[in-house]
Amino acid sequence: MDTRFLFDSEGSWVAFVDGRFVFARDGSLFGWIPWDDHPDEVVTPSGDYAATIVGEDGHERLFRFHDQPYRGYAGRPEYPGYRYPGHPGWIEATVLPIGAEDVNPRELSTAL
Repeated sequence: MDTRFLFDSEGSWVAFVDGRFVFARDGSLFGWIPWDDHPDEVVTPSGDYAATIVGEDGHERLFRFHDQPYRGYAGRPEYPGYRYPGHPGWIEATVLPIGAEDVNPRELSTAL
């Protein structure tokens, strides 16, 4: 499993990526990355925009941008099962980009 950990603006771990799937900390499916030409955009399992991955390896953040363009229907992913990668720790805090907010995948995953 090649896991990438995602953090919020305060440096707390909020989600992780395994392949094309994005999971909340508790291992529940938050969304997926359907487009090869937009590998930083995450959509919900039902195909709606959920968040954008911002940053470099080891310091990637998960933000939702309010002005994200519609890219068309993403389809639905196959069921990836449950995953839990362990705890990666924390990273330094950062300032949110203009027009962005932190995402809490755990809260969203229960509503999907």
